[in-house]
Amino acid sequence: MIDDDGAASLEVGFILNTEGAFAELLRFGQMFSSETQDFIRNSARIEAAAGGIKLAGATSAVANFGAAATREGASAAREFARVEKAGEAMARQLERQNSVFGKTREEVRSASAEFKAFAAEQQGLTELAGRIRSEELALVTATNQAAAAANAQAEALRQAAYAHQMFEARVRAGVVALREEEAASLAAAAALDAQARRQAALGSAMFEARAKQGMRDYNEQQAAAEIAQREANAAAMRLEGLAAEQLAREHGQLASAVRASHDAQVADAAAAEQLRMSTDPLYALTKKLNAEIAESTRLYHAGATAPAEYARQQEVLTGRCGKARRRRTTWTASLARAKAP
Repeated sequence: MIDDDGAASLEVGFILNTEGAFAELLRFGQMFSSETQDFIRNSARIEAAAGGIKLAGATSAVANFGAAATREGASAAREFARVEKAGEAMARQLERQNSVFGKTREEVRSASAEFKAFAAEQQGLTELAGRIRSEELALVTATNQAAAAANAQAEALRQAAYAHQMFEARVRAGVVALREEEAASLAAAAALDAQARRQAALGSAMFEARAKQGMRDYNEQQAAAEIAQREANAAAMRLEGLAAEQLAREHGQLASAVRASHDAQVADAAAAEQLRMSTDPLYALTKKLNAEIAESTRLYHAGATAPAEYARQQEVLTGRCGKARRRRTTWTASLARAKAP
């Protein structure tokens, strides 16, 4: 709520219908005053007529009651004034609210400024009234400019929102078109895949049929080839048997000839060796020494002879062999000189 000076305040008002109450209080006060006066007069007449009756106490009580009634009347008058003041304040508040009802804050401020400027003019304060109007005009101008900027910004936001909505609509349309294209591509790919599968199945069936036919032909050929091979193998085995028998006969004959030749060569070699030994004593001695050296070495490697004994045997046999070679060399030289002319 706005007071007369333009300051905001908060009040709580109650609408009290006191019209009947005040009328009743006034009527009660008038009735009480007239009845009290009548009672006092009647009491005085009764006292005068009675002659000896004392009414001083009753008169005092009635007087006290009248004073109390007067005080209550004053209190009621004060309450009436208080209620009237509150009602007037409520009326002013309602008038102010009715005056600003349906108006904006700026309109209320402008009306208040104009009212105060008019009041200043009425008091002769034209300079103050001019300043109030100029400041109000500047504030209204700034407010209008701010409102225009806000409207322009709101319009720009609306345009941007509309453009964004258009962009989203186009994006959604593009997405729908892309999905339709993808669906069509998937359908075409599925159709091509199904056709390829059918062709592959047909090719596989044809290949399997040809493979089965080829396998049957191959089995027949293999059976025929195996029969021919078995017959050829049987013939070859017969020929090989005949050739083996012939080869065995020839091998036996050759072995007999080789054994006979070997026996003859052994006999010839033994005869030649015997003849050489009988005609060349040094050869027989050298051969004997070589045989003894070989036997000594065999026994040493077999562990039958100690190393020292083996060394001694080798030294003795090697010395004898050297002497035999020297004697043979001397004998050969003597024979050569004897044969020389």
